[in-house]
Amino acid sequence: MNLSYRTRRFLQGLGVFAMVLALLLLLASLVWMLWLDRFVVYSREGTKFDFSLSSQDISGIAAQKPTVPEDVNIVIGEGTKQEEISLELVQLAGYYADVSMLEREFDLVLQQAENITAGTPVMLDVKDMYGYFLYDSSVGIYPSKTVNTSRVNDLIAYLDAKGAYLIARLPAFKDQRYGLDNVPYGLHHESMRYLYMDEDRCYWLDPNSEGAMNYITEITLELKGMGFDEVVYDYFWYPDATNLAFKGNKTESITNAAQRLVKNCSTESFCVSFVAQEPKFALPEGRTRMYLTGRSATDAASLAAETGLEDDIQIRLVFVADGNDTRFDAYGVLRPITAARFEDMDDE
Repeated sequence: MNLSYRTRRFLQGLGVFAMVLALLLLLASLVWMLWLDRFVVYSREGTKFDFSLSSQDISGIAAQKPTVPEDVNIVIGEGTKQEEISLELVQLAGYYADVSMLEREFDLVLQQAENITAGTPVMLDVKDMYGYFLYDSSVGIYPSKTVNTSRVNDLIAYLDAKGAYLIARLPAFKDQRYGLDNVPYGLHHESMRYLYMDEDRCYWLDPNSEGAMNYITEITLELKGMGFDEVVYDYFWYPDATNLAFKGNKTESITNAAQRLVKNCSTESFCVSFVAQEPKFALPEGRTRMYLTGRSATDAASLAAETGLEDDIQIRLVFVADGNDTRFDAYGVLRPITAARFEDMDDE
């Protein structure tokens, strides 16, 4: 069929108009999706939109603060803690299960947990240094790829029901995933062109960042609501590097961050504690402890003297030991649950 020149010109113009309109619609759709993205909230129930979030939030992750009941009555009875948690801290003597145990020896951890009695301290790693959560979290959106989070949920509930004194340990400022997704909250390389990365290929969060501190606080409140009695922050220091953009007083910055967490999160029945890189760490006043990891029992007394904790050192200093050396017993001590010899306790 032969078309007139004017008809062909008209159809060509119509085609150009349609292409331009399609491009405009595509561009509008992309802009709309980018605008909506800041209102996306991730949780264990799935993904939803929350338009009450600030439109100025550039973090890319909307972490939701969990609802934590402030007034919870502790019922004394079978299957619960046998006595109310004292307002005064007591010396710890218990066990721990770290990331490696939860990855490779979970069946043994669970078997050993059956021997735990009410009041026994048990520390569980709840997040790894790469930012992956070992339990189902409504704050963190990255579940572990190597640990069965459902089984860890069950372990937490089981220990809580048995009345164990539950302690959660998590890396504070060393967090690969959250640093990657929230660049403004991270520690930058001195060139300011990219984030600082350590030898484990991990990014670090900035203790002076409101976003980083809010994130840690939200995780803490979630753990408190799950039944944990204490949280211990590991990697609560600056990385040992000379090429950081941060040029302020690192000691002062860490001290202020620690004081803020104790003030905002500790209560008469919830303890906020810290793994210290060095025993001279300035432990804040309040319901808090200092943990030392990877230390030799030979050095226990000298390390204790360096802390300056003095009268209540047996209560506020806790060694995370690799074995059963009794020289740690003068202080608080947690030992691997996988190496615990509960049958020895039964024979005494």
